[in-house]
Amino acid sequence: MIRKTILVTALALTLVAVTGAAQAQDGGSSGSDDVTFYGHVFGHGLPAPQASNTEAPIGEDNYGFGTFEWCTQAAWASNANPQIASQGSCEDSPWNRLALFSTAGFVDVSSPAEFDQEGAYGLLHNERGQTKDVKLDSSGSITATVYGTVDYHSWFSGGQPYGTSCTYAHPPNVPCVYPYWGWDVGVQPNFVVEATLYQADLGERTESSSAPPVREAIESGDAEIVAQGTWGPDTAMTGMPGAPKAQEFNVDLGTPETDTIDADNDFFLTYRVYSESPAGEVGVHSFRWWSGEFFPPTYTMPVDNAFAVERTIPNFANGKMAILGIMNTPWGSYDVSQESVDIEIEGPSGTVNPDHLERYADFSVAHGGHYDPVNVTWIWDYRQEDASPGDYTITVSGSNYQGSAEAECKAKFTIEQDGERLVPGDVQEGVCGAQTASQSFVEQVREGSEEQTGGN
Repeated sequence: MIRKTILVTALALTLVAVTGAAQAQDGGSSGSDDVTFYGHVFGHGLPAPQASNTEAPIGEDNYGFGTFEWCTQAAWASNANPQIASQGSCEDSPWNRLALFSTAGFVDVSSPAEFDQEGAYGLLHNERGQTKDVKLDSSGSITATVYGTVDYHSWFSGGQPYGTSCTYAHPPNVPCVYPYWGWDVGVQPNFVVEATLYQADLGERTESSSAPPVREAIESGDAEIVAQGTWGPDTAMTGMPGAPKAQEFNVDLGTPETDTIDADNDFFLTYRVYSESPAGEVGVHSFRWWSGEFFPPTYTMPVDNAFAVERTIPNFANGKMAILGIMNTPWGSYDVSQESVDIEIEGPSGTVNPDHLERYADFSVAHGGHYDPVNVTWIWDYRQEDASPGDYTITVSGSNYQGSAEAECKAKFTIEQDGERLVPGDVQEGVCGAQTASQSFVEQVREGSEEQTGGN
């Protein structure tokens, strides 16, 4: 997979503070935005949780893998099959799960083979926690979608269940005609798909190649349920004319049970499947989880602070105006869209379209740097521009990676006339929303502006 380099790291540009500069609270994101997380699935079961982020799985291979898991003795007794069923309930079974944990960077693999052979979890940007608390809209619903195929039989080949769907060469980005489990033409009655969103402190995982302890957090009771819902009980068709080969299950988890996912926590979603019967939960004998570009498992959360331009800082340095925009999202700077970052300048005579404005930014995907705020700097040679003296308003804006959340932050400055020369006036910094940029980070960025603006 070609690495998609849209992560932004802090650029060592700096701005000299003007004596008497003021700050103003303004801007920031307004209202809640729906943010969708996509699962990048190369395995399943609680012991093998998979990454999810705001990056759609374009170009990823289909993952079609079935699990033999009845979950209960009652299920085994109700079917004339020589296979031996698991003990306990479907809820207890760690393999009757698809677990998707949040990550803070792009996924660098596109197939189970790459995942297994080229570093496994180290290629998922397996970072921990958020940059700030995630504020959920308590009036909005959390939803989830997963694709699967239901059947009564499980079939083995060489001791292993059949695995990936496309077993032959086919053009990239073209759906293949894939085998699926559906030999028992009919229906699966009272079928249920359950989705649960959790939050928990999964410990330090920066640059780790180990799976996050999702199973341990759930089984110990340390994981807090944020929302939970089910599809069904309803009928799941398989193998019938007109029935989809991979059925889409849409789950409404309802409104969140908490309005905050703590910054020190991770959030993760799990799916489990079962059939309801008078004997209790009876696990579907064989269910095939689907994923990949054409079957992406997703969940969507209504978030109040999905994206924010935290600061807009105007500073005069060496006869030029340096404008710093600092922005971030709760789950890391990779989620800032490079193309969306923009600046508008309003002057005494209206909108200014400067010819002498340069933008500086550095975009990368370095591990461990996802939580640094994004820093974009514009250098405006206002003297060369022959700008009019007076009051100016600058607006820095942008959006998150998937374009579902936008925000802006305004600041002000004044250019004064001293004889025939334009000279710096007052500046008013814009400070907007919850901050991930520490004061030391801001000062570090300010320290190098003389080098960037040059001397006159």
